[in-house]
Amino acid sequence: MPWSEFTLASALVLAFAIPVLLVGSVDVWRAASEDDLADRSVADASLMRNGADIAVEASFSGSAVEEADRELTDALAGIPQLEQPVRTVYTYPGLFTVGPPPVRQVGPVARLLSQAGALDAVDVVAQLDDTSHGVWISTSFADLLGLELGDPLAFEVGVVDDDAWNDLVSNTGTNAAFRVVGLYEPLWSAEADLVADEYWSSVPPALLPVYVEAFNQPNFELVLAEEATLLDSGLQGVVRWRAPLGSIPTTFDGLRTLRDQMRQLDGSLVQAGLLGSSMQEVASTGQRAPVLTSDVFDTTSAVEAAVAKLAAPLASARALGAIVGLTAVFAAGVFLVERRRSEFRLLTSEGERWPRMAGRVAGQLVPVVAVAALVGAFLSVAGPRWFGPAVSYDFGRLPWALIGLSSVVSLLVASIAAGVMGARTLWSPSRQTSRAVGRVLVAALVGSTVVAWMQVGRTTASAGASIDLVVVALPVLVIAFVVLVVVEALGWIVRLLGRHGERLPVELFLAMRRLGSGSLAVRLVAGSLGLGIGLLVFALAITATLDRTVDVKLATRVGGESSVTLLDDLPSTYRPPAPTTVIAESDTRLMPGAVSGRVIAIDPATYADAVTWSDQFGVSVDEVLAALAEPSDQSIPVIAIEGEPVPPAGAFGLTRSYPYRVVATIRGFPTAGNRRVSLMASADAIEAFAAEVGNPAARPPLDAFRKTAVSQASVEQLTDSLDAAGVRYRDVVSQLEQRQSPTIVATRSAFGYLGVIGVTAAAAACVALGLFLSARRRSRALTGVITRSMGLSAPRAAMVSAFELGSVLLVSVGAGFIAAPLVVRRLAPRFDPAPGRPPTVGVLVDWAPLGAGALVGVLIVAVLVWLSEWRESRRPAGEVVRDGE
Repeated sequence: MPWSEFTLASALVLAFAIPVLLVGSVDVWRAASEDDLADRSVADASLMRNGADIAVEASFSGSAVEEADRELTDALAGIPQLEQPVRTVYTYPGLFTVGPPPVRQVGPVARLLSQAGALDAVDVVAQLDDTSHGVWISTSFADLLGLELGDPLAFEVGVVDDDAWNDLVSNTGTNAAFRVVGLYEPLWSAEADLVADEYWSSVPPALLPVYVEAFNQPNFELVLAEEATLLDSGLQGVVRWRAPLGSIPTTFDGLRTLRDQMRQLDGSLVQAGLLGSSMQEVASTGQRAPVLTSDVFDTTSAVEAAVAKLAAPLASARALGAIVGLTAVFAAGVFLVERRRSEFRLLTSEGERWPRMAGRVAGQLVPVVAVAALVGAFLSVAGPRWFGPAVSYDFGRLPWALIGLSSVVSLLVASIAAGVMGARTLWSPSRQTSRAVGRVLVAALVGSTVVAWMQVGRTTASAGASIDLVVVALPVLVIAFVVLVVVEALGWIVRLLGRHGERLPVELFLAMRRLGSGSLAVRLVAGSLGLGIGLLVFALAITATLDRTVDVKLATRVGGESSVTLLDDLPSTYRPPAPTTVIAESDTRLMPGAVSGRVIAIDPATYADAVTWSDQFGVSVDEVLAALAEPSDQSIPVIAIEGEPVPPAGAFGLTRSYPYRVVATIRGFPTAGNRRVSLMASADAIEAFAAEVGNPAARPPLDAFRKTAVSQASVEQLTDSLDAAGVRYRDVVSQLEQRQSPTIVATRSAFGYLGVIGVTAAAAACVALGLFLSARRRSRALTGVITRSMGLSAPRAAMVSAFELGSVLLVSVGAGFIAAPLVVRRLAPRFDPAPGRPPTVGVLVDWAPLGAGALVGVLIVAVLVWLSEWRESRRPAGEVVRDGE
């Protein structure tokens, strides 16, 4: 019985648990990856502010809005994640007038707003007792127009004459007239922009005034009113309901459920029903239908796209895992025959055929397979929890039917392998047949490896590379090929040493004899160990390399930790939260030849501290600044970007010409990304040259450049400081957000699962080693008796086993460490975010887990050898000889 010996039973349980683990953990890993992607994606604060946003272009009517509000509130209550909606009423009047004709007509620089709590969120400095049909304006706006409390302020869309003005003031016309009933301190000033607090951060950004230094005034004036006043005015405007998310779904299924609920709500806004009818009453005639907008839609789509990228590689990994698992099971069947060779020889001599032998083995292995199924099921859930994206043990995600099928198939494979190998204990195929079969298998392996190697090299990151079956299979094929070559080399070395054994120490000679006497078993165990170690090294190396590549390339793309495109110049009083610099960029033409190009201008005072520089750019950042600071000599010193056709001397510019001379060349620079830039210059040098040769009153040349702020601060710190300074911006880019994008996370998750396969393959290799020791127990015991009878001491006898296992381990580890970097070097450029652009990252290996694993492996081998030698040394020599072969 295989379970009569604890070591053999444990090895068999682990062997049969491997296919269950590799087949069953795919579903758990995929579901956990989906939840991880969803959790990362919904962590954005903007999603908290914009759960559901419903805007209706309306002809203001109080009764219609109240009816729609009741119906919408009831509908939103069906989505438990949403909080109570906040209603905002606002309008953008075309013109407003002040005073009787001749009126003062002013353009669209005022916006009327009504939202609960708005009047409490401003500092009201004066107010009338009677605030009916009135508005609150800022003190600066009142000073600008000469308005006082009680003065009329009318909003309309046409030219106002005497009769129309009288109608406006008496509120009997078609346009809206209000009274100034309150004054409040401006939310902005020349020194600082809108005071960012909890209330105003919840107001739509389009309704917040921003001070513009170029015009010495805000971009518009905010006029506050009570809701009833606006709804009774007859103006055209917008009624908006915003329901923030009170709780964010952290699972993919929860995110999709929320998306589907919002889609149903969006449809009900225009469909027949109470809600649709009430919205139709609010909406202006001829305007677009009410629309629900939410970050949930885009976020869910991004997560679904990333999840779709996981489907193919994980399906391929499942197939690969099944192959690896069945290989371990096949090896278990072979080693089981090796362990019980005498029994199978006896059965074969009595005429028993292999199917009957396979049935006997299957009956004995049923308990082992049952226990292994439970162990594999637990590991399928625990693996993603311990090493992957899962946050809990979720047995409900296990594919129990597939686990049962894999257990049955494993039982059949091991039984058939044992039956066939058992029947071969008294006969074996001819050497020519064995060689022919071996050559066919080797040719198939070599051909598959070459095809996969070439196919992977045809696709680059810029061509939309993904993890497909070929990418998943390539590491296995390459590692298997290298292992095959190394194992065959081991066989050749063993045969060579065997022919010259008289020159070897006794311990090494006996170890070589042991290896040579069991070539099939040695090949199996060395191949299993080499494949397992190679996959483990590959998984650790590819994830470390990709992580580092993404970090380095994102740092080059962003320039620092974060960057934004500036719409306003930074004020002189601006104090960044961390080293920050402004990089100006402009399209240009290079003369002679009028070649299109692009020039960037850097601030030499802040550039070095604010950007992330790489030595692979060719020169240091200090050398760049020193070169750009050279004396101008009637031309601007510039640095050319390698690969761009730049004359060594010439001029650049569109409307003006700036002579330049190239003083250095670099291979790359921060903020490069995938852009093509021709020249890098100092902003100070450009400004100085323009001031020297141009009109002092002329506009500074860099005013026409696009400007990007690059900072070592986090994106939250940078944007908060810009908001506080009243600086407008767009195109916010963060290294952290880019690193956590669904595509990058999905790619890493897929390769992470290959790490699970690698760890499992390494475990399979340990199982193979245990089975190898168990199978060779009798022959090793007999060798030990003979060597001891010849006077070899116990420590020297143990050295024989150490040399034997050490040779196998050395070959396996060497094969794995040779093959894995080859595959990583081939695959890494495929997933490079900016291929062909420096800096580049070589093959990196996470040595900490490898070192820990190697230490554990050495200890395991040492303990196994010691236990084996200790156990066999206690057996009487007669018993060993009687049981020997």
